[in-house]
Amino acid sequence: MGRKKKQGEVLSPKVKEKTVRQDVKDRKEANKNTEFTCVKMSFNSLVENNFLNGGIQEVVLNINKIAFLSYQLLNYHFTRLIQENKPLPEITQNLFYQVCSTVSVMNERNETVDTMDELYISFSNYKEYLGELPFRDRMGNLINNLNRQQITMTNNHLAMNFYKRFHKYLELKTGETRKTVIYKWLKDIYALEYKGRNFFIMKMRQWLKYPPTEENIKQHSNHFVSVYYKILQEFEKYPNMKRVRSFNLLPTKNSFSLSAIEICSSCLKDIIAYFTKQPVTKDNDDNKLVY
Repeated sequence: MGRKKKQGEVLSPKVKEKTVRQDVKDRKEANKNTEFTCVKMSFNSLVENNFLNGGIQEVVLNINKIAFLSYQLLNYHFTRLIQENKPLPEITQNLFYQVCSTVSVMNERNETVDTMDELYISFSNYKEYLGELPFRDRMGNLINNLNRQQITMTNNHLAMNFYKRFHKYLELKTGETRKTVIYKWLKDIYALEYKGRNFFIMKMRQWLKYPPTEENIKQHSNHFVSVYYKILQEFEKYPNMKRVRSFNLLPTKNSFSLSAIEICSSCLKDIIAYFTKQPVTKDNDDNKLVY
């Protein structure tokens, strides 16, 4: 039984003990007497083995292809669902993994496909624009790291661009050009509670459903994609107007240069298995921190 609180006494809150991983503790202890030096050098000079060099470059190129195609398919998928008045899936890391799996193939084993799934239907309609699909054999951990980056980029894409685009949407929709008036509208629309009786403000708040704060946009991202679609439709009515630019519902990879990929110890295990075409032995689990 807990101790009873005396009258006027304030008990201090219980502090949850922080969990410390033993391997992390051991590494920090070993690093106390270790000096580290950072040397900047090109990848080719670091890895002189042509087989290893070419293999890593192939992995980087393959993951970049998966990222490029997955963004294309997901933009088309959400657009199709909105146009057909179908519910949008929740934007999660698992969704990105499903999309990356859809735009890649397994060369070393057969895979089952649900042909009635909405994502597969979008893929079937769009696959002629995707070209040759990359492989994903032994790429599971690399794709997981990619998906974590994709969900972060998507949340930032939706949250950080909303205010300016919604500001321009109100200007185009109403014809109002006075910045002070639009700012007052935005202040009322963004308010957590609105007690006024302006019909236009109430209509906008009802349409948005949630105050468009960064937190709400990230929490209800699929809903705000449909809001973005309405804004995009309004923008496309003015193709030649200055400061009115069309945009993608979700982020895309447009750069011709390869993006860096995150390689953790688990990814290293996948890369070794990819090179050797064999499962990595359990010795790797004991030595992966050395790698």
